[in-house]
Amino acid sequence: MKNRILLTALTFMLLTACQQDNGVLDLSMPNDEISAQSFGEKLSLTPSVKQVYLGQPVTLKINESALIFPDRITITLQEVTEDSRCPTGYQCVWEGRAVLAFSFEKYDEYLTGRLATPNYLPDPPNDLNVFNRNVKLLNVAPHPLGARPVPVNAYRATIVVDRTDGGEAF
Repeated sequence: MKNRILLTALTFMLLTACQQDNGVLDLSMPNDEISAQSFGEKLSLTPSVKQVYLGQPVTLKINESALIFPDRITITLQEVTEDSRCPTGYQCVWEGRAVLAFSFEKYDEYLTGRLATPNYLPDPPNDLNVFNRNVKLLNVAPHPLGARPVPVNAYRATIVVDRTDGGEAF
């Protein structure tokens, strides 16, 4: 009974804190926090999706998403498909590159694309034009050390979404 009352109160708070827009429930502002008190216990719900504005860099882990305001574009880092970067402390003929797969969603439109760290190869690019916005890969961490591959759960990609100023459209 206690859980049902708490769930009902939280549902009401979520619905009143959200607004309906094109069939999508959305928090009205980034980093909104909703809290409720029930039987002396405070429960806090923070959105699990990182929320940033255009022009603000955001760092994502594998399977983590960012919601870009005001456009409401959701970007998810899906996987690292290649990491041939020269390990720290080594001398390599080629600097190598990291290639990452992303998904992009805006309302009911869904796209996928790949971004790579800057290098002389044209495909995949370092930035993409997605939903009339420029998505640029700024950094991939950590950098490889020695011959051991970077663990998948250790990867972090920093991206920025800004007004369109180039990039490959798809």
